[in-house]
Amino acid sequence: MERRKLFLRIDQMLQGSFSLNELNLLFIFQLDCPGLYSYGIPQANALHRQFHDQGLNVLGLSTAYDNPAFNSARNTRLLLLNRLGSPVGSSLWEQDAGLQSIDFPVGFDYLVSQDAFETEYLPEFWDHQQWSFCQNKVRLRAEERPEIRAFIRRFERVPLTFLFNVFVGVPGWVLFDRHLNIIHRWYGCQPLPETQLLVAHWLETQPQAKPAYRPSSPVSW
Repeated sequence: MERRKLFLRIDQMLQGSFSLNELNLLFIFQLDCPGLYSYGIPQANALHRQFHDQGLNVLGLSTAYDNPAFNSARNTRLLLLNRLGSPVGSSLWEQDAGLQSIDFPVGFDYLVSQDAFETEYLPEFWDHQQWSFCQNKVRLRAEERPEIRAFIRRFERVPLTFLFNVFVGVPGWVLFDRHLNIIHRWYGCQPLPETQLLVAHWLETQPQAKPAYRPSSPVSW
């Protein structure tokens, strides 16, 4: 059975450049999530430092499924410059883990208005979800669509990567290959040793690395 595809849209790169390799890791986050500072950034840094030279390319993707005024590209740049301050009013920011720099490329999710989503992306969204549900031997029933559309309307601006891939929250993690086939995905806090074993296993199974493909921004596959 063909693997489910990752839907990836990047509005702009905020740090570095991202290239598709045989094995890639998407780390999707939102600025006002406390877990980003206590867990997400330290773990993503650790995986990047340990496995980058072995062929793993890590991409951080800042998104905004709520509070887009704060969870913005501008504030993500401030985070990258370590000038955001205490984003969640938490002592976590004062801990060493929360003060880590981000060592891997970071982009910002592609956000569109409700009108733009309805006219330009909704048919593609249904096609993507129908294909994904069918691959999992579950059919998306027509009567479920009004409920799903009501859920989509809760967004002030629709974050395409977050929505299309049905992330349940942040931080979210997706291992995927050069062709955007999803290998493994998980949400929230997973012990670092488990994640290291998972990445090491899949690096061993990947074909020999080819020259990296470096997409321009915005990215649309």
